[in-house]
Amino acid sequence: MEENHESLLFNFNDFEFETEETNNFKKATKQEKTDLLEFIGGFEKWSILSDDCKMYVVGFLDYWTRCKLSLCSKKDHEIVKETILYITKGVRPENDGVRMKPKHLAELFKSGFEQKHSDQATIDRITLKDNFIQIHTVSNFIRTWKFHQKLDECIIRSKSSLDPEFCCSNTFSIQNGKTEKEFLKIAKKVMLKCNNTVHTLEIGMEKNVEKGIVAKFGTIKHLIINHRSEEPVKFWLDKLNENDILESLSLYTVKWWYYCYRKYSFDDIAHPSVVKAKNLKMAFHVEITDEQFLSLEASRMAISTDTLSIDTLFEFIRRWFNDEMNDEFVQCLIWTKTNYRSMSSRLFSVFNAVEHNYRSREIANYTEFFKKFEKYGQLGNFYQINKGNDQNKSISVLISTNSFLVLRTGFPCIRDGQPGVKLVFPNDILDVFD
Repeated sequence: MEENHESLLFNFNDFEFETEETNNFKKATKQEKTDLLEFIGGFEKWSILSDDCKMYVVGFLDYWTRCKLSLCSKKDHEIVKETILYITKGVRPENDGVRMKPKHLAELFKSGFEQKHSDQATIDRITLKDNFIQIHTVSNFIRTWKFHQKLDECIIRSKSSLDPEFCCSNTFSIQNGKTEKEFLKIAKKVMLKCNNTVHTLEIGMEKNVEKGIVAKFGTIKHLIINHRSEEPVKFWLDKLNENDILESLSLYTVKWWYYCYRKYSFDDIAHPSVVKAKNLKMAFHVEITDEQFLSLEASRMAISTDTLSIDTLFEFIRRWFNDEMNDEFVQCLIWTKTNYRSMSSRLFSVFNAVEHNYRSREIANYTEFFKKFEKYGQLGNFYQINKGNDQNKSISVLISTNSFLVLRTGFPCIRDGQPGVKLVFPNDILDVFD
């Protein structure tokens, strides 16, 4: 750093010290300041420090010292300008963070993480809700935007965090701005940049965006739609590519009166991606035909419907019994008011089903196994059915007063040197009420 810069940086006009003789404070002379500066050594290496190092040093300076440093050069002015300003405490713990300039935030993330771990900086999850956007990388970096309308101002609060390295936030306002317009602007930029990398997309918007955020989704594997308005879910499903196979599709509503009283036609959501989805959850009453239900390819599904016939559910079991179903099948859970308990006699005669009183835990060593079925109905009939061509593979069928449940539970094992069946309750069961 040049000499005049050093003198500005170490401006000791207000420096006072205590003398031993008088115990009174007096201002240091110019020579004393120079001697002290030479003793300290100055910041002669300041100019070769990286921007990150300089900002780290500036972080220890008080406000007035920062102001003096900013006068040394244009570069120092930028460093001071882009350094964290102050720590803030939010009303809620999740709002705690540090205020900083947006540019500095981008540089911090880029210099401190992205250059070293560019392969982990991929954005793989996006959440779009009313006046809220969040992006999430595979490395757990999270960025959020919250939009708020205050008279003729649009207030935007952005926050970024990478636990445990940093948590940063910034609030800015746009005069004559509208939340809908600013939300759409940022959402489009996010989707344009991340559409080919994001794997999980969660949508929870009261209204669909008329102009659309994106024409077609790119690499979506997990789609979650919170259906909160009269607008059809099909609006978003149509943005999926017909040949894409989703790992999971979850359709639900947080409005309890929608679940209790609304009924949705499967025709409105009969997109090829729904039929092909590996995991399917429809957490609202859906009117689905027998043909539509049997066309679903999901290995895990949870739906709520009263429109399926008893013959259709019997056909579903028959396909598994005759090995006409994907061997990856795990579950089929149907919450319903329809009584299917008259199917019992056909299960005995066609599939040699074995009935158990699951509430009595009658099979030794399987107390916890049977206990887990009570969640799906306190009053019901429980059956174990072996596959037709392999007696060491089986399913559990529970027909209760409010549900119809089929689970893949029996797996081949060796017991006492002999082949047998081990009952295992599946993990991560999909449920419309979760």
